[in-house]
Amino acid sequence: MLPEFISLVRANNPGVMTLEGTNSYVIKTLQGCLVIDPGPMDELHLSALQQATDEKVSATLLTHDHPDHAEGAIEFANRVNSALFAVNSEYVINGGEPLRDGFEFSDALVSLKTIATPGHTSDSVSFLATSDLALPALFTGDTILGSGTSVVAYPDGSFGDYLNSLDLLIDLVAENDSEVLLLPGHGPLHPSASPIMEYYREHRLERVMQMREVLAKGITDIDEIVDAIYPDLPVALRFAAVMSAKAAYAYVQSSNLNPK
Repeated sequence: MLPEFISLVRANNPGVMTLEGTNSYVIKTLQGCLVIDPGPMDELHLSALQQATDEKVSATLLTHDHPDHAEGAIEFANRVNSALFAVNSEYVINGGEPLRDGFEFSDALVSLKTIATPGHTSDSVSFLATSDLALPALFTGDTILGSGTSVVAYPDGSFGDYLNSLDLLIDLVAENDSEVLLLPGHGPLHPSASPIMEYYREHRLERVMQMREVLAKGITDIDEIVDAIYPDLPVALRFAAVMSAKAAYAYVQSSNLNPK
């Protein structure tokens, strides 16, 4: 599925939030490799990334600053003498710059464009890789996962921003004449991004509807809300459900105060 110039190096940090592990990506360009999300501070993983890039890295990039994506970033960038780019300026070193919407890395082989997609976190970005040699590829970090759904990490994450980011990505993919590969931060890769993103949007709108129904019944305690919206929830995922529920609650309350 992956184009020849893109490779996946998966960290050995499986879990309820990381699925099979963090997906780090290596994109080979004429000027050296681009590395997306070096992942956790794990020696075996960082060494595997060094080997996959032959230590020829022109830029290291972060989709967001959660530790399972970013903890090893500064160490990796220093090892390979790479510029590090991130929205969070604390990670910007070695001549890198803060990432902004539209920021682009390009040469004759591939172009990688930054897309601001806040919602999961305030600093979340995605990247769209285009080349004459392969289908476009969309790197989504935790904005869209390979299986399951992502948490809106309230209070940093925003439900409204998340819905807007999903709409933006859906429109972006629709503008392409071909399929767009989905390369998420966790979980399996997908040959077509469109159905996954449409499912995500439907799922989030369903959560909004459920939140409105629960609040209409006079339930306002967040634990009771979680119990009502997430029946049979595994204990290990309750903290994530609480964050997403708080984000949805804030979104619905704001929408009620500021109806369009």
